[in-house]
Amino acid sequence: MTDPVFNTAPELSPSQIAKFAGVSPDTLRDWRHRGYIDGLGTLQENGRWKYDWLDALILFVYSEVSKCGLDISSVREWADPIAKHVTFRKLNQLGYAPQMERYFRFSKHAEFRTRHPSNPQDRWVGQPFENIETVSPKVPAIIVVDCEDLANRLPEAFDEVFRLLHEDLLREQREQG
Repeated sequence: MTDPVFNTAPELSPSQIAKFAGVSPDTLRDWRHRGYIDGLGTLQENGRWKYDWLDALILFVYSEVSKCGLDISSVREWADPIAKHVTFRKLNQLGYAPQMERYFRFSKHAEFRTRHPSNPQDRWVGQPFENIETVSPKVPAIIVVDCEDLANRLPEAFDEVFRLLHEDLLREQREQG
């Protein structure tokens, strides 16, 4: 089965994915045992894990966020939207896609949640935005992620995957129009 973003099959080993994510294979194994990366990777018939490029990108986000001192156990709630925005920022940098908002903000604070009433009380609410000066100091406990910075720090190994994704997007556009 292929991932829904890069359209890649699970082909990356745990040591490769750890290298791309910027963590050790032991850290990856620890995250797996603690349940932090449930839903990522595919357990093969031989008992070994394989990962696709979307998994690699999400794990890169995990790694970068954990370097900032945030608890890795809560990162899963918002790693997927960050990975999506990082993808589009990188595609834009390479000249392949229109620009999306640079930043993503997250909060569990009640004042922030009132703008998103469908969100349960204990979940992070995320919202993309472009101008860092629009972040309200009235909302405590807010996390701001710079997707442009994350896109800039992606390992070069991702460049070819983004190029192939761009080709897939162009092919889809031609087939639809």
